[in-house]
Formats: sequence, structure tokens, C-alpha cells
Amino acid sequence: TQFSGKKARNILVAVVLLGLAQFYASDFPKMNRNDFLRVTDYVREQTEPTQTIIAFGFDWSSYVAYYSERKALTLPSWVDQAQTRLILDNPAAHLGGMPLGAIVVNTDSVPAHQQNLIQAFLSGLPDLREEKFEKYHVYTGIGNKPLLQVNKRLSNDK
Repeated sequence: TQFSGKKARNILVAVVLLGLAQFYASDFPKMNRNDFLRVTDYVREQTEPTQTIIAFGFDWSSYVAYYSERKALTLPSWVDQAQTRLILDNPAAHLGGMPLGAIVVNTDSVPAHQQNLIQAFLSGLPDLREEKFEKYHVYTGIGNKPLLQVNKRLSNDK
């Protein structure tokens, strides 16, 4: 039984080491990027804690929400045009009743159909501010304005 205990311990150590290696090889470099941390600091500074974020191009990653300390809806790049349009037609319906404070876009990972809908959505917002951090673009100044004109613009792009 002593041999099996050692064997189990060695297997556990190997699994933990493999998990750490995977983390440091794939996730840690993303977390340790200065431009990404500047993005999340900027989002935190430009939005209220009661506001939410929509993040595009981050797959299911919670990095934007976690580091900006804001609730977020993160849309993976594989979400189709119809679903993206549904969310941008009425963001409040998908944000748990909280106002939208910012949109964060990873331009390296957003497909053209999402980028076109994002631009149509943003083009109707008069107080919009855009800040660029390398491949990340952050849009703030969205506020609680009625989005009827934006929705019409999105409908016209169908």
C-alpha cells in the first residue's frame, strides 16, 4: 500500500505540474500584457461600477470583466450575425438590467460580421469616445441614451 500511495502522490504532482505548465504557456502571457492591463484600467476608470461591458473577440474569457471589475457580456467570435444583431438591437435586455458603460473589442479576433454590426451600433452614439490600445479598442460614453436610432440603423444593414 505504501507503493500505491507514492504512485498516487506522483501522479497528483504530475497533474498539478502539467496544469501549471499549461497555464503559463497559454493563459499567463495574455494576463501579463501591459496593453491589456491598460485596457482594463481604462475601462474601470471610465465606467461606473453599476455599468456593464460588452466584450468582443475574447471568446469565453472573463479577463475583461475580472480585471476591470465590471460585469460583462463576452461574445465569442463564433457567435453568428443574427445573435450579435439581437444583442446589439437591445443591449439592456441582455445585461441584467444594468446600463451599458463600454464596449471592448479585440480587433485581432473579431470576425467581419461582428465588426460591421459593432460599427453600426456605435455610429449612432453622439458622445462616443474611442481609445485604442494596440489591438484593443475601447468605446465609452455610451450612456443611457435611447437606442431607437441605432436599432433602425442596424435594421437597415440586414
